[in-house]
Amino acid sequence: MQNVTDFFWVIVVSTVCGFVLGFEREIHHKPAGLKTVTLVIIGSSIFTFSSINLFEPLGDSRVAAQIVSGIGFLGAGVILRSELKVLGLTTAATLWVSAAIGVLIGTKMFIHAILATIVVFVIINFLRFLEYKVVNKFIDFELYLFLNNQEEVMMVKSLIENLQMKLEEFEVYKDDRGLVLRIKVFSDATLFFENFIKELKRKNIKYSL
Repeated sequence: MQNVTDFFWVIVVSTVCGFVLGFEREIHHKPAGLKTVTLVIIGSSIFTFSSINLFEPLGDSRVAAQIVSGIGFLGAGVILRSELKVLGLTTAATLWVSAAIGVLIGTKMFIHAILATIVVFVIINFLRFLEYKVVNKFIDFELYLFLNNQEEVMMVKSLIENLQMKLEEFEVYKDDRGLVLRIKVFSDATLFFENFIKELKRKNIKYSL
């Protein structure tokens, strides 16, 4: 009966910790969101709990080692590489640390797991703020693009999404110059000029800042 009670709390704490970290990934539209992160924590905690109770004394360390190596394959699946940028590294790292939190929960170190979850959540959000405001110097850019057709409009929108720039305003209209796209994006200055503007030039798209 004691094992049942312990297992109940393992599932409860795993679900709560998974929700906290997964929700943060979900609201930022990352490839591994609420369900994936929660399942990673629950799965790793179940494996650890089972190994301790079924295969003691050797099983717990062996299963933990397999979790560490196995989560690498799942993390690799969320890393995407385009010609412009590598995406998903933070999400992959989140899955990796989520598995570690799951191992803590599986060994019934609930306080440690909750503290680790809080620290990871704070780090992800604080460092994002730091990158935006200090390191990368994110600022607003407004520019006009002079396009030939709707396909180019969709291409520009896709480029913005691929570079993960925040699109704040998006307006298409016609004037004496033809089809005009007015956009306002919130972006790292280096990313904007070194990737976005260079790609516009490569595709021979005229623009005005």
